[in-house]
Amino acid sequence: MTAGIALWVLVVAVALGAPGLYAYKKGLLFFAHGVPHDSAAAILQRDTVAQRLLADTGTAPAVDSVPPTTRSPADTARARLVPPGTPGRLTLQGLPAGARVTLNGAPFRGSQGEVPPNVYKLAVQAEGYAAFERQVIVSPGAPLTVKVDLRPSRDSKFGPCEQYGPAYNQDGICWDARPVPLASTKIPVPADAPIVPRPAILLCHVSRSGETMEVRVFVRSNVDPFNDQALDLAKTLRWNPAQKNGEPVDSWVQVQFVPERQ
Repeated sequence: MTAGIALWVLVVAVALGAPGLYAYKKGLLFFAHGVPHDSAAAILQRDTVAQRLLADTGTAPAVDSVPPTTRSPADTARARLVPPGTPGRLTLQGLPAGARVTLNGAPFRGSQGEVPPNVYKLAVQAEGYAAFERQVIVSPGAPLTVKVDLRPSRDSKFGPCEQYGPAYNQDGICWDARPVPLASTKIPVPADAPIVPRPAILLCHVSRSGETMEVRVFVRSNVDPFNDQALDLAKTLRWNPAQKNGEPVDSWVQVQFVPERQ
């Protein structure tokens, strides 16, 4: 190898002389050195730049810009629409017993029922109360609850506390302390009775002097003889009468009569 290099230097010196030898040593001759190879880092750098350029010229993937199909509020409302002629349900609260109710002059039975959609004049008349009138709007298929706020009438033959009904003693108008029986309301039942009666609830009209003036069965027992026994007992009861503003008053009260096995 050393001999080859020496021979090559000799050839250059003979052919080109001293200037050629100097140029060879300084690397000025193109054939004096091989073409330098690119380093791995340079290749990677060029590749990376090329990839970026190619990426910049590429087309971004298409994005579905159409939003998912949704139902608009109008569509939902249409799906829930009630046919125009569907009756609504009218409920009257605080309606006293025996009250006469009309809608635009036509009788309305009971405290609740189906009513065709419309605008109505509701009128309620009851003994002991002033007439009640109110405009109501019944919508198709919708419930409507109306509180019947009856006021006592001074011109009536009966006052609001003389007859019992759903609005009796509303807001404590009749009494603020209820009547209390002075004796037990338990009714003895034989130990060998095949059926144990359910309690009976009686409606008692009590005078201001503490006597039972009237009795009605409000909730019946499942055994008829037990109802009769409860009525007989209630008629003989003595009471601490109801009071209004510290004064005894007549009153209506519900009392439960319960069976007691012997």
